[in-house]
Amino acid sequence: SGEDTTFTQETALSVLHHADRAYRLRIYSRFLETVGSQKTVLTSIYNNVLLDHRLDWKRRNYTGAMEPRNLSNQVSSRAVDSMLEIVQSSYRIVRRYYTWKARYAKIDQFTNADIYAPVLPRTSPYDFAHAQDSVIRAYAGFDPQAGSIVSDFFKTARVDARVIPGKRPGAFCYGASPELDAFVHLNYTGDLRSIQTLAHELGHGLHHQLSRRQNHVNFGTPLVTAETASVFGEILLNELLIQEARSKEEQLALLCAQMEGILATVFRQTVLTRFEERAHAERDSGRVSADRFSELWLEENGKLYGDAVSMVDAYKWGWAYIPHFVHTPFYCYAYSFGQLLVLALYQEFRTHGDSFKSGYMKLLSLGGSRAPAKLVSETVGLNIESDDFWLRAVSFIENMMDRIESIGPGPGVA
Repeated sequence: SGEDTTFTQETALSVLHHADRAYRLRIYSRFLETVGSQKTVLTSIYNNVLLDHRLDWKRRNYTGAMEPRNLSNQVSSRAVDSMLEIVQSSYRIVRRYYTWKARYAKIDQFTNADIYAPVLPRTSPYDFAHAQDSVIRAYAGFDPQAGSIVSDFFKTARVDARVIPGKRPGAFCYGASPELDAFVHLNYTGDLRSIQTLAHELGHGLHHQLSRRQNHVNFGTPLVTAETASVFGEILLNELLIQEARSKEEQLALLCAQMEGILATVFRQTVLTRFEERAHAERDSGRVSADRFSELWLEENGKLYGDAVSMVDAYKWGWAYIPHFVHTPFYCYAYSFGQLLVLALYQEFRTHGDSFKSGYMKLLSLGGSRAPAKLVSETVGLNIESDDFWLRAVSFIENMMDRIESIGPGPGVA
């Protein structure tokens, strides 16, 4: 139209889902270049954050920069290190997916401006009544009590899904205390991401309602288990939608959306954590330059993408817009930990079926009254200190990749 458009960080990054490749690349590069134009200030801020954190953990005699976060998350350094090592050793899955996507979408010189690009026609919109019914059936199909609790959110008008002027964007579930019911807030637009968000937030609602038997001190959960019910609920919904899909293309769209969410949550957050580890270590020797931060950033991302994905030139400034690095050091690994925890639990459900359900529901009802390792061990008999636990979760992702390739092998592939 020739008119200027002003983007926020949120709207600029949302362009990565746009169908126009040239538009994606232009806006993403411009956003990163704008971040880079502030490198002097941002580098100074990050250096001071790193130094402050270093002085703090040294003074308190922690064994390393990440240990304070592990203590806050109530998980051992052994479990976190095991998880990160196994994720990093599984970067091949990421490269496999993006190689498949580049071939299927016929994208030459696939870049990180293409990783969320749509490769299939938009799925039919889900009206809210259909979404409500599907989400309730997904939870009820797993466990009748879970279905009843989720259904009650709609019956008692505790889901605000309307899109209206002035309403806060995004989605969340709010549970103020054990005495009060939780409420769900979202902006429902009828697309696939909206129905998945509905299932996700109602998973938080289920978790809150079950853990209300706990007291004020321990009904809330640490970061690494906070997403357990929400992500598990998303998987239940996705499996239902895939089962009821009207075409292979719709099945593929659902699987790709799920896969890309997992890649972002598990693998990208591990890259962020590895970058943080190196940045903190680098600060031990003195002030770190903007260019050195960029070198570390590109090196860690290069380990993930390999030859499958080329990074746009301005991506060297990608480290500078991550707020967690500044506000909550080493927050990011909790995303990977929590997602993989759920995938391991879902693998256990696949293996044991009905016998798994009571232990899982007990896990949710215990809230934050147990440290994660004890919580998982007592309820479903799994050991998060074991490498096998994390390998079990990774196998879920590999199986999903097998499903994607079997449905959509891509042009010229037998």
